[in-house]
Amino acid sequence: MNALSIVNKVVSLVSLKMHETRQKAVIACVNSLLNGSAVTVTSIGRGIDTKAFEKHRIKRADRLLSNPHLLSETPFIYASICQLFCGITSRPVISIDWSDLDDCKAHFLLRAAISLKGRPITLYQEVHCNKTKEKPATHKTFLKTLHAILPSHCQPIIVTDARYRSPWFREVKALGWDIVGRIRKPHFYSLDRGNTWQCIRHLYAQA
Repeated sequence: MNALSIVNKVVSLVSLKMHETRQKAVIACVNSLLNGSAVTVTSIGRGIDTKAFEKHRIKRADRLLSNPHLLSETPFIYASICQLFCGITSRPVISIDWSDLDDCKAHFLLRAAISLKGRPITLYQEVHCNKTKEKPATHKTFLKTLHAILPSHCQPIIVTDARYRSPWFREVKALGWDIVGRIRKPHFYSLDRGNTWQCIRHLYAQA
């Protein structure tokens, strides 16, 4: 099965409540991207594979990307993606990380993904600016949303890099989830509720 067939099938499965015309527009725009179009309205529209005039293809992409109904359907789409890829397991391993979206470092992506056969599959993502990047409130809201869209039987293992601090770990544990996080020196840890502390370098030999 080629990439276009797979995408068409997945989009159909995660957009069951979507209007048929809008669903077809989503598939057309996604296929345009798969065929090499840049992530701009004009490029996506030009890449839509129909016999319509170019200006009409661009207008079709523009109408879709500015459609308030598509935005309102986003939570259901993400929940359907989670059900599709996490529904068969109670302990999915989900990585959560930040990445830059532009060279100006003005926009950033916070993404939760599950790895399937070595390939990350996005389960949920948000775009943030510098004002909200890596803020505790941002992380808390993100985790709350992820908890809401994951299947109710899931107790995921969250994997994160070294940029996350203690409040993040507490938020994850408060949801009843487990977490694996990387920690750099010179952070300290305690095994007796804060009575004594040791540098994490003492744990390196056990890694």
